[in-house]
Amino acid sequence: MSDSRRMTGTTRVAIQLATRNSAMPTMEILQREDPLVNIIEGLCGKWTLEDPASYQLQFDEAKITPPPIYITEENRDLIKDGDILKLDFSPKKSSEKIVQCFWDDSIEKNTYMNKLAALSIDKTFADHFILERGFEELTKYIINEHKTGVVSSKSGYALSAFVNLMNHNIVSWDTLSEQFLSSIAWYLDPQREPADVLIVKSALAILKSAITNSSVGKDFVTKSKFGVNSFITSIRSKDEGTQILCVSLVNTLLTVSTKDRQQAIRKHLLTNPTRQQVWESISQMTGFAGSVSKPMAYQCSTLQARLFNLLSDRLNGAIKRQDGAALKEISDLRKIAFDEDVVDSSGMARKVDECRDFTKLGFKDPAEPLAVS
Repeated sequence: MSDSRRMTGTTRVAIQLATRNSAMPTMEILQREDPLVNIIEGLCGKWTLEDPASYQLQFDEAKITPPPIYITEENRDLIKDGDILKLDFSPKKSSEKIVQCFWDDSIEKNTYMNKLAALSIDKTFADHFILERGFEELTKYIINEHKTGVVSSKSGYALSAFVNLMNHNIVSWDTLSEQFLSSIAWYLDPQREPADVLIVKSALAILKSAITNSSVGKDFVTKSKFGVNSFITSIRSKDEGTQILCVSLVNTLLTVSTKDRQQAIRKHLLTNPTRQQVWESISQMTGFAGSVSKPMAYQCSTLQARLFNLLSDRLNGAIKRQDGAALKEISDLRKIAFDEDVVDSSGMARKVDECRDFTKLGFKDPAEPLAVS
């Protein structure tokens, strides 16, 4: 919003200096028509900070949900009386420091990865971070973490930051490589020790979006060995968000896979112990919350519909007369419905009229129920 359109008046706030813990907050009366650059220069003068261009005001995280984090001329009208603001490094300065930590082994990375995960929610920061080539460094870092075979809290922060950055739609999903997607899938490998919730949720979200939004992701599914067996154990998580992402990724795989692959996925899902694992995990979550949430109900109903659709050929097609499995199913059905054997007065079993029974069951040719009329 331009200065000419911005409302005139004042706002009373407290401002903390985030870069210096010992600094006492200052009470300020902000003039709405005063440019932010002038306000920041005045604050830097109070705290004897050099280079005001390296600083920018931030909102009180507790009151602005969802972000922005950084205060700009376009969003400054969100500042309310009584807010506690922060003066912290600008998006450009923060981006430079975080990018440096990627290639400087002397810098402790955990703190910076945590900060990156938090700031990447903000589009102003994301724009600067990507401009500083931070996105390329982040993807390299994730791939290198896979190569080391070590999973830590840094991994979770890095994957979460990646998800946040991609949510801004600044970078195309087609820029990703198959090597990167293989690294993401590695975090879900059931042969490894289970990763923490942040890692699993972020990895599931990345794979789902990559498969949905890029040819690279689709090729990764169709050309590699990545399938539901690569991540289905994530359904055991006590976190419902993780479970929803897991079922959603199954639905995504069914959408982009060939018919043969779809049938293979269906077979895998309906065989023990996978079927029991999925059922028990969702049922357990229902017990915790009282009922399945709408997002989970939607994903489960979508999965059910897709699995049923995979049986349409069998439902609408003819059965071979010599199909032993089908004959047994019909025999079992007749036994359940009518009792196949009846005991006469002498104690000997006699056969009930099969044609009569099959007529009642609705078969068009009761003498040969598998025949196609």
